[in-house]
Amino acid sequence: MGIELDFMDFCARNENTRNMPQPTLKEWQDLLFLVSVAENLTSQTSPSPSPQFLLTPLNADDALDNLSSWLLKIGANFPKLCLKTSPGRGSGLFALEPIDEGEFIAIVPVTCIMTVANVASKQLKNFVKNDRILQEIPSLSLALTLLIEALNPKSLWQPYIQALPRSFSIPLFYSAKDFAELKGSPILGIKFYIHKNPLSGLNLDQFTYSAFRWAVAVIMTRQNPIPVISGDHVDRHFALIPLYDMFNHRGGGEITTNYNLENNTSETTSPANFKTGEEVLITYGKRANKDLFLYSGFVDLDICEYDRFGIWLGLGISDKLYVQKANLLSRIHLPSSGNFELGYPPVVSTSKSLLIFCRIFTMQKEELDMISALQNPLLKLQDFSLSDEVKRTFEWLRNRCILLLQGNRTPDVINNEDLNINQIQSRKLRIAEKRMLEATIRDLAKV
Repeated sequence: MGIELDFMDFCARNENTRNMPQPTLKEWQDLLFLVSVAENLTSQTSPSPSPQFLLTPLNADDALDNLSSWLLKIGANFPKLCLKTSPGRGSGLFALEPIDEGEFIAIVPVTCIMTVANVASKQLKNFVKNDRILQEIPSLSLALTLLIEALNPKSLWQPYIQALPRSFSIPLFYSAKDFAELKGSPILGIKFYIHKNPLSGLNLDQFTYSAFRWAVAVIMTRQNPIPVISGDHVDRHFALIPLYDMFNHRGGGEITTNYNLENNTSETTSPANFKTGEEVLITYGKRANKDLFLYSGFVDLDICEYDRFGIWLGLGISDKLYVQKANLLSRIHLPSSGNFELGYPPVVSTSKSLLIFCRIFTMQKEELDMISALQNPLLKLQDFSLSDEVKRTFEWLRNRCILLLQGNRTPDVINNEDLNINQIQSRKLRIAEKRMLEATIRDLAKV
């Protein structure tokens, strides 16, 4: 692969996505150009078309039946569950009989779990050891492991691979028109790239951009860290866990899957009672909508308390107090410019770093001198008891949120007939961002 695509860095991200400043007009034009390049690479007229496994997938029901048989054969245990297609969700797990909250519903042994350590060839493992990018991005190594198995029709993992989706509603698969729905969102500030020629030295037949994008998308939407005993300590390896990764998401609640190191099994208990025939849903954790959007391809507008909104802030170089403010920020390990996350209200308890930056940003000389003289200035900066200085901080942040809200003209009503699935989810994300800014403005107005 001799091409570098700046819009794909999130293939390597795990959690806590870092937003950057809103793209300039030129950066937006560059993004659209890169998307067009990707579309050309994935078109049927491309000099390197998609490999056969992407072009001719098995019938969905047959693929899920084969996966169930394979899982049972190699030791998975899920007696009350069956794999079926789930309308609007792809595949899912359904109750064969009533299930009680708290009972074990899925046990997956390590023999069913794909990691670089237990699946990758000796050639790939040696390559990973000598490649800095792959060492720094373990999820990318897992994507290559998956791709090598997918391109091998005799792989033992074919029943699992055949049951995986062939396309995804995540930005990695977006068209220019899809990205247009995100214009104005802080999520567009994320820098995306593919390292040039990461596979030089590996001989892979049918290796194409389409195949690599598919493998990266599978990892982004399905990878989970599992503990692995290594000598006298426990490491965490990224893994694909067949069966477990077929559960769909339900909002709220706690994660009910754990890894049993003694038995080397992934074990899932039911988060609720389910009737026969109901789809069994689990929670993916307390995740912000922007993370659900990036890594799972959907937005949950019913759950908002975990949401975060990235705001890029920076000290003005023309500020006469710039040096003193920058020194104070450095002392408390905050940058003089960067992304600060606004948590869902109450802002005082969810957005402390943001509020501290805003407080220093809006400081006048007298307060700045007083706090800079303290041995531990953070103690004072974390005190948001009402004062004129704190009110000034809240008012400045409220006005900033009002400006951001004015830039979000997303309609509250989604007309599904006019939008594809990617555009619907993009619009939902913009609505979630809008609602969060509105809630923040109301919260700060109470001060």
